[in-house]
Amino acid sequence: MSSETESSDGENFDGFDPEEAQDAENNFLAMLRHQGIGDDAVSDVSEVETDVDDAEVELGPGGAADDQDEWHAGFDYFERGLPHIFTPRRNTGPTRSMPPDKEPIDFLALFLDQVLIDLLLEETGRYAQQQIDTNPEQNKQPWKDVSAAEMKAFLGLCMAMGVTRKPSVKLYWSTDSYSETPLFARTMTRDRFSQILRYLHFADNDLEQERNSPTYDPLFKIRTLVSHLNENFVQEYVLRRRVTVDECMVPFKGKVHFKQYMRLKPQKWRRIH
Repeated sequence: MSSETESSDGENFDGFDPEEAQDAENNFLAMLRHQGIGDDAVSDVSEVETDVDDAEVELGPGGAADDQDEWHAGFDYFERGLPHIFTPRRNTGPTRSMPPDKEPIDFLALFLDQVLIDLLLEETGRYAQQQIDTNPEQNKQPWKDVSAAEMKAFLGLCMAMGVTRKPSVKLYWSTDSYSETPLFARTMTRDRFSQILRYLHFADNDLEQERNSPTYDPLFKIRTLVSHLNENFVQEYVLRRRVTVDECMVPFKGKVHFKQYMRLKPQKWRRIH
């Protein structure tokens, strides 16, 4: 500080000397490290390692460390800036190199893989049989186990419904010339689609714990699905430091314990974190 300032005890304050400023900075960095917040950025841009051939890289199941492609060539392994909590310790971006002749369905299959399809087939068939045995009068339609091709077609039609929006499910099989969408009728009958939708399941209901049990999981019915997708996301893509988290409100008025009503908010129904 160039100008003199009078301190609270009446003495003139001439500012901090360089040693005091350095000590303050060291103490601040030590506090960050103690809290688990590290700044492993380098201060000199010339020290930044950008050569992927010389960096120590750990790739996922898509290839070895020496199999680089345009996805990874431009990534920096260290970033300069303020102290931060998350810094990738390996190659960021996709963990495997996909050939140029691959279609979008091949990328989707990295996440909706055969393990997940087999889970849907097993649990959907199990739940259908449970319902037929428990309530035969309400489940009179003959049931046939779903094949892998049928399940993939069913999931594809569900995604297509998000693109082509109609007031009700049955209208997707309408033969009216003004609202007809031939893709759905060519892929699967409406009755078969409705039957799979009715019995679609991701977990065995017999394994669900009671609500008063200490191991009760409110997301039991979709826990296996969510866990498997999360594992695939981590395996197929390594996040960079800067990650955007967006929020969206989904209209829902059912009863779940993690939702609360706040009448003073523009969006009155919110999920409790």
